[in-house]
Amino acid sequence: MNEDTDIVITKMINDRFNLLTPEERLLKCFGMYETAKMLIMSSIPSNMNEKEKRLFFFKRMQGFDLPEKVDDGRKTL
Repeated sequence: MNEDTDIVITKMINDRFNLLTPEERLLKCFGMYETAKMLIMSSIPSNMNEKEKRLFFFKRMQGFDLPEKVDDGRKTL
């Protein structure tokens, strides 16, 4: 958790999460991923073309740009 979250709240969240089965935890993660994906998709400017939209989505999701080339010299874009 973030350092700005009270330790009591952090413990409560961790305890609650630990009560879930592995399958329930995984389903929660899938749900959070889908929510994040929808939020990012809704923030993409409408004037971007498809390539720009994919790059925007990638950067927002991963936190960094795609490299211009991969190790073997092939272009990624």
